[in-house]
Parts: sequence; C-alpha cells; structure tokens
Amino acid sequence: MSKELDVSWFDLSKYDELASMDLNGWCYLLEVRQFIVSKVWENAGMDILPMIKELQEYPILMFNDNRRGFFSSRTLDALRVYPFNTYSVYSTPAIHVWQDREWEAESAENGNELFQKIWKQCEVFERHSTPEQDAPIYVPYDFLYQQTTNSFENGLQTNVTVDLTATDEQILSDFQHWLTEYRKATGYESNKNNFSDKDFDEWRKYQLLPYIDLTLSRDIEGKKITNAKIASLIFKETDDPVGALRTTKKKAEWLLRRKTLEAIEAQIGALKGN
Repeated sequence: MSKELDVSWFDLSKYDELASMDLNGWCYLLEVRQFIVSKVWENAGMDILPMIKELQEYPILMFNDNRRGFFSSRTLDALRVYPFNTYSVYSTPAIHVWQDREWEAESAENGNELFQKIWKQCEVFERHSTPEQDAPIYVPYDFLYQQTTNSFENGLQTNVTVDLTATDEQILSDFQHWLTEYRKATGYESNKNNFSDKDFDEWRKYQLLPYIDLTLSRDIEGKKITNAKIASLIFKETDDPVGALRTTKKKAEWLLRRKTLEAIEAQIGALKGN
C-alpha cells in the first residue's frame, strides 16, 4: 500500500462556491473541520475516515442557515428576555452561578479544595488584620478556575462587576481598559474587528480551506505529502508556490483554532439577534 497521499480527488474547482459563501457558511465549514481536528470522535469510538472521504468529494457541504452559533436558540432567547443582555455581554444568569457551584463541589470531591479554602477565608474576612491575609479573597473568581484546570480554555465567558453609580463615559472607558488588560493577562486574544467580505476574500486568496482539507486527509489517512506537492496543487499559477504556502499554513492554523471559530460564532449570534 502506498505511503503517499492519494490526491486524485483534489480539484480547486470544488471550492468555487466559497466566492458566494457568507459568515454562516464559513462557520459551518470550519466547524466540520474543527470537529475532526479536536479528535472528540476518538473518545466516542467514531470512524472519522468516511467523513474525510465525504469532504474530499464534497468540500462545500450544505448547512442550516437558521443556526445561531455557540448559543442554542433556547439559551439565546432566554437571555434576550432582558433587553440589556446581548450575545457577548450579558448579566450573569443564575444558572451560571449554579453550574459553578456544582463544579466546585465536584472538584472538592476529586481532591481539589482550593475553592473551599478561599470560602473559609471569606468567612473570617473581618477578623483579618493584614493585606497579606486578605489577598487570596480578592483573586478574580475566574482565575480560580485557571488554577484548578491550568487552562483558560474553559473561561470563554467571564464575570464582570460594574458600578452603575459611575458615569457612562467612565464605565465605557474603564471597560475598554479592563478588556484590553484582561485579554493580555489570560492570553485570550480575539479579532478586534468583525469578520467581513474582506476576510472571506483573503481566505479564498490564500486557499485556506483546500490546504486544510489536504492536511486533514494526510493526518487522518496516515499518509505523506510534501509541502512542495501541496503548493503545486493549490498555487498552480503562482511564481513562488512554496513561499505562498508558508503564508497559507500560518493563516490556516489561525483560522482553524477553536478561538477563531468561537469569535465567528459570537458574531453570528449577535447578527441573528438583531
């Protein structure tokens, strides 16, 4: 059996429909590929090879245009009962606090008592006499999760307290400062601007989806294909295909990140709610 990846299925014309694809479409196509990259299917005992074969034949799959992104329809509608809530900024609902408490209890049962130690210190707060003793109770609530999971990946949403006695100008200025510095502290960066047709044009220009499909096929089938071969397939009309591929590789890795997909889903949710 050949160790080289069979690319007889590959045809750039299969990706022509990307020219008319909107954000919903791109989101769905990326979700399918992100699912493969995440390897969730391994734990579920799924055979992913048939999905790869389907992608090779029909890389532009059909999708449901009524999708709402990360939030389910039920959740988004429930949040929007309150007119001050938006997709990306909303008052922390009771169920979030309940879920946190459930997680804390489960964490304690598994031997992690960090939260319990903090709560005990909060109980005796008034008796403390030094800033050093009080310091642990002022640790950002979300940072406690980082300490227990060693990852901010579960912190896609965060808790923020706003002092409504301040002026709108002050609140907006302070929120911008908090957002900038909090992103730095957590390393959770996102796009500063919404995705637009300009982004879609760039993704098509650099052949990001064809590159992703070739590399996914390589990885799932356990075959080999050189960068030079990939470059010759997707940049036939380019003077320096290997050079162009280096840019494509970097952009494709960014596009296929879970964080990028979450930003796309958030934008879709906001658009659906308008």
